[in-house]
Amino acid sequence: MIHTKLIIPVAPFITPNPDMSTKRVNNLVNNAELINNRRKARVPDDGTFTQLMGTPSADNFKQRVDFPTPTQGDRNADDIHTLQRSKMTRAFTKYNDGLDYAFEEVDGVVAKRFKDKVEASQSNWDEEVAKGTLRFTGSRARGRQVASVMGYWLTGYLQTVNRLPEGSIVLVGGPYDISLPDLMATMRASVTQILTQTGVIISESGYDPTMLTRHNGRIKNLLEKLSDPLKAAAWVATRTIDKSYCVWFVEDGQLKLETQIYTA
Repeated sequence: MIHTKLIIPVAPFITPNPDMSTKRVNNLVNNAELINNRRKARVPDDGTFTQLMGTPSADNFKQRVDFPTPTQGDRNADDIHTLQRSKMTRAFTKYNDGLDYAFEEVDGVVAKRFKDKVEASQSNWDEEVAKGTLRFTGSRARGRQVASVMGYWLTGYLQTVNRLPEGSIVLVGGPYDISLPDLMATMRASVTQILTQTGVIISESGYDPTMLTRHNGRIKNLLEKLSDPLKAAAWVATRTIDKSYCVWFVEDGQLKLETQIYTA
């Protein structure tokens, strides 16, 4: 049977609270010296840099660049991987010098360049937040949005019924808890996080069908692991009549999220 079925549209634009970016700027500016000291403590030398940043970056590059035949310059994939890895493992000096320059004391002001850059980016930050994460998470002042709402819906939080974003459609049932015993908070946080991340990526891709397929698969895999099979079964990554799913889809140019929880 179907226990719950819900469609939530993604808001095209959510204006940040007036004080959000101001608080961000003040926090970064006031803590500039602390931020730099923590950066140095976390990445003190080239060995640590290679371990934390260089090697993972090179490995990720290797996964993205793979081809069976040599390039026009007679280099094959292994050659290019080797050069990229070498470049990344030798990048610590450039990385460190760049940040030292940004946090340098200028005209008696510690980290003046960093602070100036933060303040200059305030309007850009407002715009990116409005178009990005805020559309999926919402805020207390603006109301919860799709990712946050779905996290509460799938953990049975009844008040969610009164907090659905405009345009939402409840097709069957209501909030329904699919979490395993003692993992309700984990389920809620995990659902909110993966829906925010996948939603932003899909939006930035221009609703690329390949991205929709890939990231709907990620959501399916997460829910399979965290949900109670007695409450939700037969997970799939597409909208299907007799299965459980939570998937992004595009309708009339708008990104929407639909969930259906099913048990045989």
